[in-house]
Amino acid sequence: MSSTPTQPFVGHPDRVSPREHDVLALDAVFTFLSTISVIVRFITRRYSSEMKVWWDDWMILVAWCAALAFLVLGVVDRTIGGAGYHIDTYSREQLTTFFQLSLSVTVVYNISITFSKASVLFLYERIFSVYNRLRLWIRIMLCILPAYLLSASFGLIFTTNPVQAQWKYWIPHTTIDKLPFYIVTGVANLLLDIVILSLPQTIVWKLHQSLKTRISIATVFLLGGFVCISSIVRITALTTIKTNDLMFSFHNSTIWTLVEMNLSIICACLPVMPKTIKLCKQKYGQSTSKLNSSQARGENDYWRSADSRNKKSPSATAVSSFSSQGYRVLPGSNGIAEGAQLATLPPAHLKHNYEMTEV
Repeated sequence: MSSTPTQPFVGHPDRVSPREHDVLALDAVFTFLSTISVIVRFITRRYSSEMKVWWDDWMILVAWCAALAFLVLGVVDRTIGGAGYHIDTYSREQLTTFFQLSLSVTVVYNISITFSKASVLFLYERIFSVYNRLRLWIRIMLCILPAYLLSASFGLIFTTNPVQAQWKYWIPHTTIDKLPFYIVTGVANLLLDIVILSLPQTIVWKLHQSLKTRISIATVFLLGGFVCISSIVRITALTTIKTNDLMFSFHNSTIWTLVEMNLSIICACLPVMPKTIKLCKQKYGQSTSKLNSSQARGENDYWRSADSRNKKSPSATAVSSFSSQGYRVLPGSNGIAEGAQLATLPPAHLKHNYEMTEV
């Protein structure tokens, strides 16, 4: 009597899932872009005489730190945690690692998007400080944000009893259906973004400025609409998650989660960029002005030296009329003849000839 040998359980392959390569690449790219945005923002604050570093800048720095932690945890989740394979390829130890990392990633995501929203609200507080009604709404929203963060993060952790059943799903426990919870928190996040984006619009359109200026200002504040679009796509992707095979089915939702999180940081920094451009123009203009001034001083020193030498020569009297008309004469051995040849050229050509003579 023969028997078929039982294949030992080997778990998922000891490598990153091919499906997760694009997630890691996208996360790295978007984190890099958000990093550049935050660096440019703080450099602008450093050299700006009008607006220094304030609460809005510190809030976005916290959001960026959380996004960086999201990237690091994502890499660990896909290398050590082995994300991207079907659940039946995991051992219990591997599942424990995966669920612990995934829970940490979700909490970090909620921290990042909440502090990005807080940064925008504090920016409103800085810009629209004289509008008391708007400031009241800003304070209300700043009180709502911590409530959202606590409910979104702690709701994931403490709705399972005991808590360790979050990563040891085989022990007896009670829990809620996680998928509706993900969708509800996603919709709440989207509604908060819409409210925050709409807060300054009434004031902007009442400004005593040209229509073009008002449209430009309103557009800057509405750039956060890209975040809303990514939030909508993320909510749609959440509906495709299968809670009984989370490791494999959360692929698309993870992509839009990292896109939304980093776009929140980038868009929160965009209102500062016009000031960045202005500072760059001023600095470039000053550098160009100093360079031109230095060149002009050098040229004038040359001609003063040449004039002093020509005063010792009889030919200087003959060419003095050229200088009185705004032209210069290159000193040379030919005296009047060389001066007469160059007298009809404008100063720019004379400068060119002077430079060629020096070479």
